[in-house]
Amino acid sequence: MLEFNVQKGKQTPYACKEIDGKWRVYFRQDDECKLASVVRFRMMEMQASAKGDVVFNEQDKQVIELVENNPDGLTKKQIVKKLSIPYHQIISIIARLTYLNVLKEKYNLNKIIYLLR
Repeated sequence: MLEFNVQKGKQTPYACKEIDGKWRVYFRQDDECKLASVVRFRMMEMQASAKGDVVFNEQDKQVIELVENNPDGLTKKQIVKKLSIPYHQIISIIARLTYLNVLKEKYNLNKIIYLLR
């Protein structure tokens, strides 16, 4: 068994290069290392550079209202389809709302569901 002491870095999120040559970001949850989704990665970037006041725009409000009206939660794909907001914008909106503790992630089999906190 090997034991390592890894010093905290200055730039988060941390990425590691996998055997296939691709860089991936992991995070700890429930005493497990999990692969970060694109939303989780964006949220981690926001945490690293957090500053200023919070103002919700119209698209934020649309996402909040949609998730509120679907108590079982929705996937990113479902949110994109129902709101007709471009995918890259939905990722940023969900990441921001998750970072601000408005939404939470729930891992359900092979997909991530977003719910109101």
